[in-house]
Amino acid sequence: MQKRSYTSPTPWNEIRRRCLSLRSPDSDDRRRCSLNPSPDCGGRRRCSRASLYRLFEQRGLSVGEHIRAVRLNHGRALLRDPRLGIGDIALRCGYDDLSAFGKAFRRRFGMTPRDWRMMIDTAGGA
Repeated sequence: MQKRSYTSPTPWNEIRRRCLSLRSPDSDDRRRCSLNPSPDCGGRRRCSRASLYRLFEQRGLSVGEHIRAVRLNHGRALLRDPRLGIGDIALRCGYDDLSAFGKAFRRRFGMTPRDWRMMIDTAGGA
């Protein structure tokens, strides 16, 4: 069996890195927040997918829920920029469907992305 080279991170490696460091995304590359990681679990940290899930489970957390939270928090931050459309923001956060983004956003923050943006504009005096 040939050994694989891990010179560039796969989407799963990037997700794992972000989950382990608990940092929010700093790029609009939607692969970085994908909920569909590749089955390739190698990488620099040498943490298997099963180990990652166990780590989260031990802390009473879910990998999927954490990834969704990171994606939605990133979307909320992007909503501060009025030049970006909500559909563009949804795509940048890994949602192919604007409706799914809106529903997930509302579940997490209690209002639609549009309502949140309007609230921020009103609060900021813009």
